[in-house]
Amino acid sequence: MANSVRGKIRISDPFITLLDSVKLFGNILANDSAFTGDSGFRFQVAPACTNGHIIRFTLECRDANDSVWNSNIILRVGAPRLEYAGLTVVDTAAGGNRNGRLDPQESADLIIALRNVGFGNAANVSAVLRSGDSRLTVNDSTGTYGLIMPDSSRENRADPFRVSTGLIPPETRVPCTLYVSAQGGYTRVIPFTILVGEIRACDPIPDTGGTSISYWAYDDVDTLYTKHPQFEWVEIRGLGTRLTLSDDETRQINLPPQFGPFIFYGQSYNQLSICSNGWLAPGYTSVNTWSNTSLPNNSMPPLLAANWDDLYPPTGNGVWYYHDTAHHRFIVEWDSVHYFSPNTQWDKFEIIIYDTTVSFGDNEFRFQYLTANNYNSNTVGEQDPSLTRYIQVCYNGSYHRGAAVLSPGRAILFTPDGPQTGLAEPVVEERRLHRLNLTVMPNPVSGKAQIAWQLPAPAHVRLNVYDAGGRLVRNLLNTEMMPGSYQTFWDLTDGNGKRVANGIYLYRLETKDRTITTKAVLLH
Repeated sequence: MANSVRGKIRISDPFITLLDSVKLFGNILANDSAFTGDSGFRFQVAPACTNGHIIRFTLECRDANDSVWNSNIILRVGAPRLEYAGLTVVDTAAGGNRNGRLDPQESADLIIALRNVGFGNAANVSAVLRSGDSRLTVNDSTGTYGLIMPDSSRENRADPFRVSTGLIPPETRVPCTLYVSAQGGYTRVIPFTILVGEIRACDPIPDTGGTSISYWAYDDVDTLYTKHPQFEWVEIRGLGTRLTLSDDETRQINLPPQFGPFIFYGQSYNQLSICSNGWLAPGYTSVNTWSNTSLPNNSMPPLLAANWDDLYPPTGNGVWYYHDTAHHRFIVEWDSVHYFSPNTQWDKFEIIIYDTTVSFGDNEFRFQYLTANNYNSNTVGEQDPSLTRYIQVCYNGSYHRGAAVLSPGRAILFTPDGPQTGLAEPVVEERRLHRLNLTVMPNPVSGKAQIAWQLPAPAHVRLNVYDAGGRLVRNLLNTEMMPGSYQTFWDLTDGNGKRVANGIYLYRLETKDRTITTKAVLLH
């Protein structure tokens, strides 16, 4: 038996202060144990001690006969450590487009998850959100989380942050900071980024290189958007004019006066230069480069590259062009043109350019692919006259994340019209109503919007304004009208006289058999 046992703990650790280091255990019988009681040894851990720090105590027990026993006591400090664990965008309320992402010119709630990777509880957790970019405004900066236990996560779903974005380019990563605090004086600064305008395979591709976007590329899988094309092959072999192109040759042709100019990034062209190697250039060029590169390429002219590769038109059915006046389009087709190597492979594809009656401003154009036999080492896309702005759909088999892989039946529409998800687009023929010519000025709109149009025949006319989500904001006109040129003004209020918010608005002019829609940005 050990008589009158006294215990004393010792430690050499800068983070530990002993407050009560001596306890009496009394007599301890053989094969028995003793307990200090509820009032045990006491020590204090410094606030600077890190999560997971190992505390190593030595317990010295001495009895009345001066017998000494030493034992080691090892403890681990359990402190909370909170980390960013993910973001959920809730954009179902007013100002949101309900696609679960944060897009330019949108308002949304942000639910941010925090994970406790420490060994201690984090109680009464709250956070303050700050944006590092003035184009992302934090309207509600505080969020509460409550208790976050070790190895668990929690969201501020009951108290979300609220943000709104301005005119910010798609695919912009905005630096943000969470200032987190918890009970007991715990604080942490957590940096993270918010991706605005994330592009997925089912989204259009914006052009790159400028402060604003002039062209978007929609392929046929972008079905959430009203401008997504449907594959509609137009065969012009035997109908149009065949160009007897040799290997690596570019031929210049004049656009028909009935077609009008090809307006590309604001520049007007009356010629096309068609290259045997699967591309054409607006205007005049004698460049005939066969070796494709990534875009932009400052040694190339402005170009539309449907399948820029080393092609050999003498083998196959040649290159054709045709002006389809009935449908307001000019078509260039590479008809089963073989590759230089391997010369047994060939592909059939076309470029369709729509005249200025189809879109407002720059011309729309479309790439279509009837086959997909050898799209392995090509370039698909376009670049502007300054050779700095471009859309690269793919290069040598590497695709933009917003692009679908080239396959038979693929269609890609290049248009100045930005994404619209709320309004159903009229059928193809109804889109090409050149005499309506609906315009909105100025753009961006401030003060009031001036809306002008031409009416080719007597009709009942409706003129409505919708927000970017397709919700009706204001009916401006609903009456019978005679042919002529007209204009009206919108004072930027809704039907109840309330000033509307900044953002993209859609202006839709409808008659019994004709419809046209255009858009403008509103900045008060």
